[in-house]
Amino acid sequence: RRKKQLIVPFLLIVAASMATAFLLPSVYRSTATILIEEQEIPVDLVRSAVTTFADQRIQSISKLVMTRKTLKRIIEDYNLYPKKRLTVPQEMLIADMREDIVVETISTSVIDPRSGRPTEATIAFTLSFDYGVPELSQKVANELTSLFLSENISKRTKAAEGTTRFLTAEASRLNKKIEGLEGKLARFKEKNLNQLPELAQMNQQLFEQIDRELITLDGQMRSIDERKFYLEGELAQMDPNAIGRSVGGERVLSVKQRLVLLKSNHASLLARYSPNHPDVVKMASEIEVLQRLAGGPQAATELETELAVLRSNLATKLRRYSNNHPDIVKLRREISSLEATTASSRKYGATATSDAENPAYITLMAQLESVKSDGKSLRKTKENLKRKQEVIKNRLLMTPLVEQEYQVLIRDHANAVSRYQEVKAKEMEAEISQQLEVERKGERFSLLEPPQLPQESIKPKRKAIVFLGVLFAVVASIGLAAIQEILDKSIYYNNKMESIAGQPILAAVPYLESYEDVVQLQATRRFQVLGVVLALLAVTLFVHFALVPLDVLWYKGMSKLSGSELTTVGG
Repeated sequence: RRKKQLIVPFLLIVAASMATAFLLPSVYRSTATILIEEQEIPVDLVRSAVTTFADQRIQSISKLVMTRKTLKRIIEDYNLYPKKRLTVPQEMLIADMREDIVVETISTSVIDPRSGRPTEATIAFTLSFDYGVPELSQKVANELTSLFLSENISKRTKAAEGTTRFLTAEASRLNKKIEGLEGKLARFKEKNLNQLPELAQMNQQLFEQIDRELITLDGQMRSIDERKFYLEGELAQMDPNAIGRSVGGERVLSVKQRLVLLKSNHASLLARYSPNHPDVVKMASEIEVLQRLAGGPQAATELETELAVLRSNLATKLRRYSNNHPDIVKLRREISSLEATTASSRKYGATATSDAENPAYITLMAQLESVKSDGKSLRKTKENLKRKQEVIKNRLLMTPLVEQEYQVLIRDHANAVSRYQEVKAKEMEAEISQQLEVERKGERFSLLEPPQLPQESIKPKRKAIVFLGVLFAVVASIGLAAIQEILDKSIYYNNKMESIAGQPILAAVPYLESYEDVVQLQATRRFQVLGVVLALLAVTLFVHFALVPLDVLWYKGMSKLSGSELTTVGG
C-alpha cells in the first residue's frame, strides 16, 4: 500500500544528494610542511635575541604575510576568484582568501630542560591554500611559503638588529650620564676639597697636632715671659751709665766686645754641634740682636731697606698666590719679625751707642730685646695656629653635611657605572646574536615538503554527502509512510471490520480492477523501471567520479580475473 511513499521520497532525496555532491565545485588543497630547526650553536654559549615561542612567531608572521596589500597583490598576480571579483567587494574577497589559507602547527611531547617535566613543543607547521584549480592552489601555496620563510628571516634579523641598536643607544646614554656625574663629582670635590669624608681623619689628626703645638707654645711663652720679667727687673736696678763689673771684679764687655766674643764662641759651637742645636740657635739670635744694636742708625736704615724689598716681593706674589700659600705666609712672618727688629733698633740703638755706657746694661737690653722678639714671634705663631685650628674645626663641622651630598653623588655614579657595564655586556651578547642571525645559525624555518600539485579535492566530501543523503532518504521515506499509515482511516482487514461492526463477516468481495487501474499499473511499472535505470546510472556516475574511474575499475577487474584464470590453469 505504501510503495509510493517509500520509493518516491527515497529516490528524490538520493537524487538530490547525489546532484548536490556532483554539482558542488571541487576545492583542492596544496600543502607545504615547514620544519622549525633548533639553533646550531648551544644556547649556553650564545643566546638568541629572538625570545618568542615558535607558535607565537608563526602567528605573528601569519599576520604580516596575510596583510591586505600582500593578498591583493597575490590575487591580481594569479587572477584568483575571477567571478567573485566582478560582484564581491575587495574587502570580502580578501577575507575569503584569508579563510582559504590554513596554518596548522605540529607539536610533540618533549622534556622541558628547565623543569624536567613533559610539555608540548612545536616542531613544524603546515601551510595550505585551498582553491578550485589545482595548479593555482600549488602556485599560491609556493608563493605563501616563500613569503613565510623570507619574513621569518627578516623578522629575526630585524629583532636582533633592533636589540643591538637599543643597547648601543642605552650604553651611549649611560656613558654620557657617567661623564656628567664625573664632572659634577669633580666640581664638588674641587669646591669641598678639604671637607671630604675621606679627609676627616686627617683633619682630626691635624686638629689634635695643632692642639699639642699650642700647648707647647703656651709653655714656651710662659718661659719667655718669666725671662722677660727677670730681665726687666735687672734693668730697673742697673745704672745705664755705670761701668759694669762682674762678681769677680772683672769689667763687663761692651756690645761690640761681646759681639766679637759671641761670634768666636758661635764658631766653636758650630764645630761641635749642628746649626739646629738649641745653644747654637740661641747664640745666633743674640749675635743678630747685638749686630743690630751695634750698627745704630746705619743698621736701622739697612733693616728698612731689607723690609722694603720684602714688602715688594709680597705684593708681587700676592698677584699669583692666595693668602694661604706657604710663600706668602713665610714672607709675612719675615716682614713682621723685621719690623719688630727695626723698631727696637731705632728705640734702643741710639741709647746703646750714645746714652748707655754700662756694658752690662747694654747686654741686658740686648737680651731683653731678643726675648721680646721671641715672644712676639711665638704669639704670631700661636695666632696662626689658632686660625688654622679654627679652619680645620670648621672643616670637621662641615664634613657630615658635605658627606651626605657626596655619598649621593658617589652612589649615583656607582649605580650608573654598574648599569653601564651590564648594558655593555648585553650589547656584546646582542652583537653576537645578530651575527648568529646573519649567518643563519639560529633557529630557522626549513622547507621540509614543498607544495605538491593536489590530485584529489578536499571539498566537498561527496561520499559523505551521498551516504548522508541515502541515510536521510531511508529515514524520511519510512517516516512518511508511517505517518500516512497512521493517518489513514481505511479498513483493509476482515478482523478490523468485525471489530468495528461487532458482527461476523459473511462474505468478502475482492477488488475488481478496471481498465483505468490496469493502465495506471502499467504506467507505474514503467516509472519504476525508469527509476531503477536512473538509480543505476546515478550509482555508476557516483562510482566513476567519487570512488574510482570506471576504466580503472574495469582494468582492475580484468587483471584480477586474468590472474585467477592463470592460477586455475596453472593448478
